[in-house]
Amino acid sequence: MQVRADRSLAARVPRRAPRGRWCARAAATLALGLAAAGSQAAPVTGELQLAGVFNLSSAGLDFSPAGGGTGSFFVLAGTGTFASLVGTMGTVLDVAPGVAVNSNLLSFAAAPGVHFDSTALLPASFGSALCFSPAAAGQICSPPGSAVNLVNLSASASTLSIAGTGVFVSAQGEATPYVGVLTTQFANLSYQQLLATVAGGGTVTASYSVTLAPVPEPAS
Repeated sequence: MQVRADRSLAARVPRRAPRGRWCARAAATLALGLAAAGSQAAPVTGELQLAGVFNLSSAGLDFSPAGGGTGSFFVLAGTGTFASLVGTMGTVLDVAPGVAVNSNLLSFAAAPGVHFDSTALLPASFGSALCFSPAAAGQICSPPGSAVNLVNLSASASTLSIAGTGVFVSAQGEATPYVGVLTTQFANLSYQQLLATVAGGGTVTASYSVTLAPVPEPAS
């Protein structure tokens, strides 16, 4: 069984990566911004926003294109160090349930020397008391043992979010701590319907976005 959900973000994700001179210029700019040599490397700053499509099932997140262990994403926005990544494509590893550690989780076609690693999933924010109640607006749910946060926008629409920690690894191997949040909206599914579909062996396809922000420095 396959259920198609909201694809509003999917329409913004190009089918093919940028080509030609523009891509070459982007790669050259990234080389200057992301690969400064040795001790003179500029500190990593800024946030990054990605978008793509995933297939959610009991086997975890299979990022599109489906199969093969990887998928692709599009860089929607970036500031600071990541400004030159905007408009480029990258690769994301598929994620199995409960897996928190992934080296090279995110890599970038225009900046092959850098990547993001995931290091931990943050605890879920909600309890499980309302996970299987009749669907209604305003309900919240975190299935037992998961890091998933679910919210019903109405009796037939919901959102999902997962947060985790990770590091951005520069071309020189320097690691900067980051926090990432994946979010998606199911325009035609309550979270009760979503959970029932996955538990029954079905797959839900939806567009998603990921926001990555640096961990603030501790106050002195």
